[in-house]
Amino acid sequence: MSEPKPISDNNSLQAILKQLNKLQENQKVMEDKFIAREKALDERELEINKRFVTVETNKEEEVEKTRANRMNRIDIMREKLKAQPKVRIYIPPAPKEKAGSTFSVTLNGYRLNIPIGKYIDVPEQVADIIRDSFQQTDDAINNKYRLDTQNKVLEGISIQDALN
Repeated sequence: MSEPKPISDNNSLQAILKQLNKLQENQKVMEDKFIAREKALDERELEINKRFVTVETNKEEEVEKTRANRMNRIDIMREKLKAQPKVRIYIPPAPKEKAGSTFSVTLNGYRLNIPIGKYIDVPEQVADIIRDSFQQTDDAINNKYRLDTQNKVLEGISIQDALN
């Protein structure tokens, strides 16, 4: 590399100083733009974080409201069931059913576990639900046998043979 030339006249010095000032101004403009962009990004990030916090807060509030409503429904159902007349029921155990098994009934989130193989007094509405459940199961079993019998009759097997 060659050695820099010494500045000999005033005009050359003035030109170099102008260029230096222009470069410094450009650098200042670029720094200002950079700072402005950084500030805008920071503000945007803050806004996003505020929205996120708001959404999270709203979600927590909704969960709490839902939980409170659920507890209200459960408490209301419990009180309604307490006020109903009681009916004595017996749920027979299925073959090979373990001792201490229960039959669950849930009404508006309020769950009752009815012991199987014991006589117990339950609210009338619960007894109706259990009766309907057993009736539907019985109807489904009988309907299956009916369908099997009809299919066998259609295949040319007598009803007596189909039942055996």
